[in-house]
Amino acid sequence: MIISFANQKGGVGKTTIAINLASALASSEFKVLLVDFDPQSHITVGLDIDPQGKTIYSVLSGEIPIDSAIFETKVENLFVIPSDENLSGFEAEVFEDERKQFYLKDKLTSLQSKYDFIFIDCPPSIGIYTVNALCASDFIIIPVLADFFSLEGFSKFFKAVELIKVSLNPKLEILGIVINMYDKRVRLGKEVEEEFMKYFPGKVFRTRIPKSIKIAEAPSFGLPVILYKPSSPGADAFSSLAEEFLERINQFKNA
Repeated sequence: MIISFANQKGGVGKTTIAINLASALASSEFKVLLVDFDPQSHITVGLDIDPQGKTIYSVLSGEIPIDSAIFETKVENLFVIPSDENLSGFEAEVFEDERKQFYLKDKLTSLQSKYDFIFIDCPPSIGIYTVNALCASDFIIIPVLADFFSLEGFSKFFKAVELIKVSLNPKLEILGIVINMYDKRVRLGKEVEEEFMKYFPGKVFRTRIPKSIKIAEAPSFGLPVILYKPSSPGADAFSSLAEEFLERINQFKNA
């Protein structure tokens, strides 16, 4: 099962949520593969991976088989296909290819039976990288902040996802919206949270990821928060998010 983490707005914590949710699932003995599909390579850096040229770009360009680009992490059962700055050339290289939206899907097909979940971390845009990720995915998780600008731009992104579903990937479903860096003491945050729940009923995860220094510090040690500070509110939040994630997956399976 393939899940993309995407939002055209930057700074909403896509990478943070992808790493920590994947780690929480891996700690529950699910086998999870993280694909860093962002030229900024935040997954790669945040999990302290040295790709030595073996990246998702090397796979897409045909230089190496995909199995050669899979790295172990410090989290048991969690694996990564890293990225580097070379991925930024991908868009120009496939510009005239009629199947340019399906490069990533074609490469990931052989891995689906080997992992319980494959997570794709996307850059903050709705360009060729995110389109490739969504064409390869069964589900999308959309991280947002409880602020005005997240709400303002979200409708456009939501429509773009629906367009991809209609025209390129009919099986794509929105698994949910995750409110990140949440502070219940801030009135505006509570109001924006209520707006998301009003306009996207049933789509917002119950779990809120709190503002947390420990979550922010963890990547500098190459660790998810559940290893860096396992007794913290942030670690607890991602454990809860993992439980809710599995609930939602099962709901779709049983529908």
